[in-house]
Amino acid sequence: MEIAYTGNLGADFKGPTEVYLASGSNPITADAWATYVPPPNYLKNTNRNVEFNSVDFLTSPDSTTGQTYITTTDGYTWQFVTETVSANYPFKPGDYPEEQYTSAYQAAAFDPTPPPGVIRYSANTKNAITTWLARDAENHPIKRYFVRDSWKNLYIMQTSGVTDESDVERNFFSAVLPAGWLKFTGYLPADLTTIPAYDSQGFAQYNIFRDSADDAFQQVTWSAQGNGIAQHIADMPIWGGPKSNKINARLLSDSLIHAAQGNDTIRVFERNDIVYGDAGTDTVVFSGNRRQYVLTAPSGDRSTVVVSRLASKHRAQVVTLHDIERIRFADGIVSTAKLKKPPVISPSRPPLWRAGRPRISPRFCGQK
Repeated sequence: MEIAYTGNLGADFKGPTEVYLASGSNPITADAWATYVPPPNYLKNTNRNVEFNSVDFLTSPDSTTGQTYITTTDGYTWQFVTETVSANYPFKPGDYPEEQYTSAYQAAAFDPTPPPGVIRYSANTKNAITTWLARDAENHPIKRYFVRDSWKNLYIMQTSGVTDESDVERNFFSAVLPAGWLKFTGYLPADLTTIPAYDSQGFAQYNIFRDSADDAFQQVTWSAQGNGIAQHIADMPIWGGPKSNKINARLLSDSLIHAAQGNDTIRVFERNDIVYGDAGTDTVVFSGNRRQYVLTAPSGDRSTVVVSRLASKHRAQVVTLHDIERIRFADGIVSTAKLKKPPVISPSRPPLWRAGRPRISPRFCGQK
C-alpha cells in the first residue's frame, strides 16, 4: 500500500514525486485502505502485481545511512521508499486530445498511464536491491517479460498493471510501445539481482518506465551505442548503470550526467554540460583538438575541472567535470591528475593576461 506526494512538482512539473510505503508504528490496515482518501497533495497508488521476488530497501532516497518515516495528518505512518522525476516519451500534444499539455513532464504528472505508442520514463531515486528468481519452488523456470528499446537498452518487467497473474502476459502484449521497440518473453539462466547506480555521495538511482498497459520496467543493461530514453527528454538527468558504460550527452540541449560505478566513457557535444564520473576511472570525450580548449581546475585537488572551448565557428561551450580521470581530445588524452593547480594571485598585483587570448572566468557552474 503506497501513497505519492506531488506537492513538490513545481510550475514546470519537473520536480520530484515522493513515494511512501505503509510502514512504521501505525501503518494503514488493509480494511482501511479499501476506502482510503489520502490528505491533500497525496495520491493513492494502485495495487499492482509484483513480478520480482524480493526487494530490500537499504535507505530512504534522502539518506545514505537510514530510513525516513513520516506521519500524515490522518495519523498513519509511512516509509519514504522512492523519489521520481517523470516525463512522457515521445511527447506530442496531439496524443492528448482532451488536454492541453505543453510538456512531457506535465503529461506524466497528470497521466500516470501513457497513451499508446508512448512510455512514461522516470529517473527513480531508490536505494534497494531487487531479485528476480530464475526458477520457482518446484524448480520450474519462471517466464519473464522484457523490452528492448530502439537504442538496444534492455528492461525487465518490475510490476504489472493487472492484479491477476494469469492476465500478465495478455496485458504485456496489449501494450503499444514507441516505434522500433521490441517486447518478448524469456527465461533467466540464473537468478537476477540488481543493485542501484550510485553517485559519489552514495545516493542511488534506477531508470524505469511504464507502458500504455500500465506495466512498469526496470533497466538492466545499457546500450553499447551510449544512447537511451533520457537523452531524448530535455532536462532529464542521464544516468549510467552499476557497471562500465558508454554514455552520450544530448545533441540539442545541455545535459546533467551521472556515470555512476564502473570505468565509463562519456561523450559530450557542443553544449554546456555537467558530468559526474562518480566511481571508477572515467573518460570524457571532446570532438576538437586539445589546443581548441582551455582547462582549469578551480578545486585544488582537481576533482572539478572546467573545460571551455575557445570561440570560433562553434557555439560557446563550457563543460564542468566532477571526478573525471581522463579527458580525450581528437589528438590525444589528458590526465586530470596532471593538470596544474590554479595559481595563487596576490590581491596587490593583478594578473597579466596575454593579448589576444580570452580571459576565462574562475567561476564555474554545477558544483554541489
